[in-house]
Amino acid sequence: MKSTIMSDFYKQLDELYFGIEKFLNNYSKSTILQNYFMKMFESFFYATIINNFFTNLNKEIVKELKLPRGKIGQIKSEFKLLRKDLKSALSFSSKNKNIDDEYYENLKIRIEKEFPEFQKITQEIEKVIELEKANDYMKKIEENIKKLEKPDANLDDFIIITILESFVQRGKDLPIGKEPNKLIKGLIKEIVPEFSKKIMKTLYTTSNKMLDSQRKIQKGFENRLYKRWKKPLELFECYIKVSLKCGEQQRIKLNKITNDKNRSIHEALIKIHARSLQISNEILVLLRTGYADGANSRWRSLHELAVISFFLHENNNNEISRRYLEHEIVRAFKEAEDYRVYCKKLGYAPISKKEFNKIKREKEKICRKYGDRFQDDYGWIPSSILPNRNFRALEEYVNLSKFRPFYNLSCDSVHGGAKGFYRLGIMHEYQNRVLLVGPSNYGLADPIQNTAISLSHITVCLLSLKPDFENIIQMNVILSYVNDIGTKAVDIQKSIENEEQMKSAV
Repeated sequence: MKSTIMSDFYKQLDELYFGIEKFLNNYSKSTILQNYFMKMFESFFYATIINNFFTNLNKEIVKELKLPRGKIGQIKSEFKLLRKDLKSALSFSSKNKNIDDEYYENLKIRIEKEFPEFQKITQEIEKVIELEKANDYMKKIEENIKKLEKPDANLDDFIIITILESFVQRGKDLPIGKEPNKLIKGLIKEIVPEFSKKIMKTLYTTSNKMLDSQRKIQKGFENRLYKRWKKPLELFECYIKVSLKCGEQQRIKLNKITNDKNRSIHEALIKIHARSLQISNEILVLLRTGYADGANSRWRSLHELAVISFFLHENNNNEISRRYLEHEIVRAFKEAEDYRVYCKKLGYAPISKKEFNKIKREKEKICRKYGDRFQDDYGWIPSSILPNRNFRALEEYVNLSKFRPFYNLSCDSVHGGAKGFYRLGIMHEYQNRVLLVGPSNYGLADPIQNTAISLSHITVCLLSLKPDFENIIQMNVILSYVNDIGTKAVDIQKSIENEEQMKSAV
């Protein structure tokens, strides 16, 4: 019988342990997973012993041990539910009851009480495996499991182990022997949504404390920045208010003109000026908070508006301004076309066929009206005035191409190219050595000076329409602001550079 009972008991246990060892050595230390596998090992240990009782409950062993015949079916039927527990434990399912020494002792008590003669089978099993020795072996394995971990764990290992812990805590099984990478891919799909919710819940509970701390740091930085840049920033803020006041007064004057043959020019420059004021206010906010590159990116739009203002003003042609305003229809059609293509992927409601056809008819009508490839991006510019219709040519036409280097720099910040890694907020000698991810008190001079200049271009173009003595005074005041802002901003930037050079020298 010795060859029949538990002949491969220790081989099975060793194979299980090697599988656990291989698994846990892939990840950082986790008490949760160690306890999970210790419980698995213990259940497998006792389930294997008990299962061999039923494996050896056959006619040959009953005859060999001289046990009562005709009881085999009765015993198996009596322990039907228990045998299901065994099957679950032997397949490493977390759904099994904890099959431990107490579970095993209770089984032996039942056998002694209900089928006393069949104790011989359990006694023979314990004799073959030397139960006391086997228990020592299991304790040694459990101690080894407590020591299993990846020695050089990193952040990725921490994330993975957290996912695995969440998995087993939900009562799921970690199949031994499965390729870890394949297992993780499967777990991520199942666990990550829930795991992410737990992370977010934790972040929500700590967000107020975290944000309060960050806001104090940012507030302190902004106060120090404002103290240093106070003169040009206050001048710039006043300058925006003055430009707004001048623009409002000019709009009222122009609207009073009866039989205005240049209404389109007036409308275009008034709208451009209003938009430029909003952009300037956005730039002011970015400058106050230390985001020079963001401010410079918004200046790009301001420069484009300044170039267009000069072009419309210099040509002083009502039809050109009307073409500029009505070109909005071409852009609206192109956007509607793109929306139709991608709205479904975005999960948005589709544009109705009726609405789309209406936009299309308007676009076709306006293109027939003007011809001259009006549907192009800069089709509103008459080719007779500017054959090469693009922004660079437009910039050169109005003699503002000298700002091209600054414009290129602002484009780099907007687009995703590698040149965009250059940051205005970092001094030249620290470029590529520091990766700026927040505000800086350096680099504000260029965007504040350029913004002041471009806003003056746009405001002066508007004030030059039907100018009077008041307008001339206003234009001179605006130019004085521009000069003062630029001078003070450059002086402060130079002082920061000098301070840094002195620190480096020391």
